[in-house]
Amino acid sequence: MKGYVVGNAIRVHFARRAQLSRRKLRHLIRRGSISLGIGLVFLAAVFTIAQTLGRLLGESAWATLLREGLLIVGWVAMWRPLEIFLYDWWPLLGEQRLQERLSRIKVRIVYKGSERVDEDAERIGGAALQESRNRVIPQ
Repeated sequence: MKGYVVGNAIRVHFARRAQLSRRKLRHLIRRGSISLGIGLVFLAAVFTIAQTLGRLLGESAWATLLREGLLIVGWVAMWRPLEIFLYDWWPLLGEQRLQERLSRIKVRIVYKGSERVDEDAERIGGAALQESRNRVIPQ
């Protein structure tokens, strides 16, 4: 009966962790969408300002420098939203999938009932002796 309880506790633990990972992924995608919307509006505004300044100041070197600098600022504002959608979600999805698989594992508890004293458990204070004899082995 103990094995069933321990196995069930392990599965519930990883099911909860998978649920937390799903929540983190949804939050990241939501934040990325909002950031992308803000970034696109900012890029469009900076592009419009750069074009307007280009027409007002002509084709001087300073006007070109200002126009190109504004465009660079606009694209830098897009950095984080693009980073979220290109790279940041992969590790969270991998973690979620791993935890979902772990939430379905079969657990087998193997008891090794030797009377030999575990030196590490004795050094710690003997409290871990019983725990070291019962080992949880995922299958």
